[in-house]
Amino acid sequence: MRTIALLFLPGALTIASAQAIPPDSLREYASPAVVVTATRSTILAADAPTALDVLTRTDITRSTGTTVGDVLRTAPGAFLKDYGPDAQLKTISLRGLSSEHVLVLLDGVRINDAQNGLVDFSLLPTDNIERIEIVRGGNSALYGEDAVGGVVNLVSRLPDPGLHARAEAAAGSYGYERYRAAVEVGTGTSGLIAGFMRDLGADNYPFFLHTPGMADTSLRRRNADFSRTLGYADVSALLGGRSDLRISIQRSAVDRGAPGTVMLPMDFSKARQGDHVTRIGGTLRNRSGDWLQLQLGFGYQAGTQTYIDPAWGMDSRADNTMTSINPQAIVSIASTDRLVVGGEYSVSTLTSGDFDGTIRRREGSVYLSNEYTWDRGGTILDKVLLYQSLRYDALTDVGSSMDRSAWSPKVGVNVRLIPQGDVRIRASYGSDFRAPTFNDLYYRGFSNPHLQPERSISFDAGVRSTVEAGGVHTIDVTWFSVSMKDRILFDLTQFIPVNIGRVESQGIEAQYEWRMMDDVLAIGGSFTATEALKTDRISPGDSTYRKQLPYVPTSNGTVHADVALGPFRAGISELLIGRRYSRPDNSAWLSPYALTDLSLSASIPAGALRVQVRVDVSNVFDRSYEVFNGYPMPGRTARLSLALQY
Repeated sequence: MRTIALLFLPGALTIASAQAIPPDSLREYASPAVVVTATRSTILAADAPTALDVLTRTDITRSTGTTVGDVLRTAPGAFLKDYGPDAQLKTISLRGLSSEHVLVLLDGVRINDAQNGLVDFSLLPTDNIERIEIVRGGNSALYGEDAVGGVVNLVSRLPDPGLHARAEAAAGSYGYERYRAAVEVGTGTSGLIAGFMRDLGADNYPFFLHTPGMADTSLRRRNADFSRTLGYADVSALLGGRSDLRISIQRSAVDRGAPGTVMLPMDFSKARQGDHVTRIGGTLRNRSGDWLQLQLGFGYQAGTQTYIDPAWGMDSRADNTMTSINPQAIVSIASTDRLVVGGEYSVSTLTSGDFDGTIRRREGSVYLSNEYTWDRGGTILDKVLLYQSLRYDALTDVGSSMDRSAWSPKVGVNVRLIPQGDVRIRASYGSDFRAPTFNDLYYRGFSNPHLQPERSISFDAGVRSTVEAGGVHTIDVTWFSVSMKDRILFDLTQFIPVNIGRVESQGIEAQYEWRMMDDVLAIGGSFTATEALKTDRISPGDSTYRKQLPYVPTSNGTVHADVALGPFRAGISELLIGRRYSRPDNSAWLSPYALTDLSLSASIPAGALRVQVRVDVSNVFDRSYEVFNGYPMPGRTARLSLALQY
């Protein structure tokens, strides 16, 4: 109890202060300088205690694709785990950890499902997304389980005033077709954004099969075709002078071939997978004066996944649901002190013929966070921000009673050394956890009911500076370390998931961005070096001891340049992925690769309409590469799109 009291001492010391923080407006959430994910309240991105990135609407439109997965492919510090073209599974990894260690939010509402802990970013459209906030590093103190490697929050758009509509058609390599339509209506106090996208393709691209001791064989990818529909509707409204409501609805449906790995002598030519997901979420906020903001978040998600392979007699279906509620209060104790207090309750269910009965998990939590600012002015050490958070989670179905709960504390600091150049140093330290998924615990024949939750300690420290000289230059460097015990990995000898012991992940993240003339020109790059090692021996001669975990890149980075001149825009990006080991003992690996993407577009007025023409070319130099062993990726692909906007 003494530790908990000390954790929130700054708030107690200033509770009598009378001045309140001015309330944020509904429109403040659209500012690229403001983030909500790092602390569950609005703060300046530069004030955050941990490394983060904000991908703005401009960044999203510069992407060569149409889904969130396409955008995250070149996000700083992120590694897109890609199993194929277009509609194949796409997840991300942060800081050398698995995709299950990344919590994904849609307007602050959790969308990871309990069956596998993943979010397939190929099923999330970008049309209604205003920005993507990526907070790297552990954050269980605010968000609970899964927030071990980081948090990705998709923030939906508010409509512009007036009536706007858009229609688009596109065609490209390997039978690709896309049709998109959207409409938005805004009055200043309320609005609606709605749209849909349908695309399809054969994706029967050529690739080379590499067999040791034999000449490479030229083949075509089979059974990689897909048909995908993504729809959305977002409603926002002011309810009186101090309340506002936002509701978001998304529906995704995809039927896709499941071509499998080319490394096994198995026939996947008739395997099909279907994914249908409906998401409904919203937030109701009320400001009771300048000192108190009440918020109620709610979400419902229902998904159905099917897998059929007549060649192997497989016909599987899984139905998932998740319902959640998240009340929260933000109390401005003083102009320098703010408390965030809240709780979450969720119920997740799974029904499938591959599981015994209906699986159900209930999870409840409470959390408390304090943000304290010491702003004394001057020319050195003029601003210090302290962050303290504590959360308690309880689950109903994990291991013994001792394993069903977790305390997750975290502390952070952000110090401005000098105002000139806004030179900051920051650091954070916290405890995080991840519970085993339904697949880990209950999948018939391939599960382990004795799994323990993963628990970890994360630490990072960094320096950041923003300089205005011929534009805005931002430099950010971070060193991170994650120490995890009871890491869960699938054992290929027993064919069940097991706790492998301790894993240490550490590395450095660096990035630079130069934006000038209101984003007329943007040049930047990022680099991440990661060492993720298994640090427990399971036997005296354990060949996996202190070896890099499979499929964690030793390094990855991006370089990009974008220029906009009047109605014309051009962008080029380079993605660099280092060596990935394909075996736990590091005896086999995949070669590094570099991919170049190019985008050219023009937006030309035509009366009341605007005609937009765009050409995207991915993998310009037709590189042959694999993200995962046995899953060849497409070579050069090109797409042409034509859109009319009102």
